[in-house]
Amino acid sequence: MKKVSFYVGKKNFITFIIASLILLYAIYAFSDNVIYFFSDDTPIDLGDALELNTENFAKVKDGDYVQIKGITSIQGGNIKKGVTGERHVVYYLNGSSKFIIDSAVTGEDSFSGPHYRTVKGRAFAFKTNSKAAKMQAFFANSLYLDMKDDGFFIEDGVVPRSDYAGLFMFVFFILLMVLNVFFFIKPIKRETTQEDIDRELEELFDSGADNDRKDR
Repeated sequence: MKKVSFYVGKKNFITFIIASLILLYAIYAFSDNVIYFFSDDTPIDLGDALELNTENFAKVKDGDYVQIKGITSIQGGNIKKGVTGERHVVYYLNGSSKFIIDSAVTGEDSFSGPHYRTVKGRAFAFKTNSKAAKMQAFFANSLYLDMKDDGFFIEDGVVPRSDYAGLFMFVFFILLMVLNVFFFIKPIKRETTQEDIDRELEELFDSGADNDRKDR
């Protein structure tokens, strides 16, 4: 009877472990984007920056979808994001030291001066998110503005079910992980026992003997 067993060489095993660790990290890195993609598209309303809804503010967690209204500040900075170099403006809301906003600049919204606006986007906590913490440090070191540690960095315009790139990358790395596992277990060898060898020899000799009888 032939027995099938998995056969994996040492090099294949090491390659599999390294590839698995890299892919698992990539899947984990994009998992937050997927969770946000399928989250509720009704934002947590924080009210006005000057009259903050403290009850809702206490509910906000890192990565939540929020809404805040206020007057944009004059101080801030311009940055270019992505491969296309899309222009963004980073600012805070006057009268509040809890929010730093990142908004894309469009033809209809040039940010030429202070104006009252409604910001809807994804919030990242200064305390727990490294990107938000870096933005808080930038405001403190470059603009000499101390933003409160319990505040948030908000990416304006980033709403649930809008970022398909993150969802695509998550699915892509999942598929790579499946292929990685498949190609790890694919190399197999069939182990032939002594019984199989003896049986095949007997069948061979028996068939040869039958042929000799027919010839005679």
